[in-house]
Amino acid sequence: MTQEAASQRAVHTGIESSLFSFSVARCKMSDRSSNPERTVQTARFLQQQPLFGAVDDRAMLAIMPLMRELEFAAGEVIVEEGQDGDSLFVICSGSVEVLKAGPATDDVFGKRIAVLKVGDVFGEMELIDMQHRSATVRTLEPVSALALTNGDLFQVYESDLPTFALIVLNLARELSRRLRNIDDLAVRSMSVQPAEEHC
Repeated sequence: MTQEAASQRAVHTGIESSLFSFSVARCKMSDRSSNPERTVQTARFLQQQPLFGAVDDRAMLAIMPLMRELEFAAGEVIVEEGQDGDSLFVICSGSVEVLKAGPATDDVFGKRIAVLKVGDVFGEMELIDMQHRSATVRTLEPVSALALTNGDLFQVYESDLPTFALIVLNLARELSRRLRNIDDLAVRSMSVQPAEEHC
């Protein structure tokens, strides 16, 4: 074997080793491309969720290869408050808790402010404002999810502007819904505090 061939073999081996290490990590690529029936089932599932509402079959099948399938163990932190983030996640199975840091909480990650289940989306804010993660998300049980990065979303923008606009509109609607829920919680919290002070 020549020195050049040996060098190429070493590089190839290194690449294979890196790919293997990545595949056994918590993030792994799905085999959906080799299973058309599963691809269609996943596309149908996503079309039923608010983020991909009204996205047609053609556009959905074009988006599917961009999404990564991820698996997380129970009790695993998926995203941590204050860290950089570039992906949103759609929960396919399992449930997670959303934690917000505060001055008086027993949990190192903060107080639970929400529980998200199958079909729910988290991490979408970072795709819009490019800021740090606003909360920590931790699994309550084994979870599988699909992730879409801002780079993936930009590919949709370049290839299919109407679908991109629809997804962004869906994101805005979801954020608006959550803001309304927060407003309702704030009002209820303010109505409870005076009663507690008179006790």
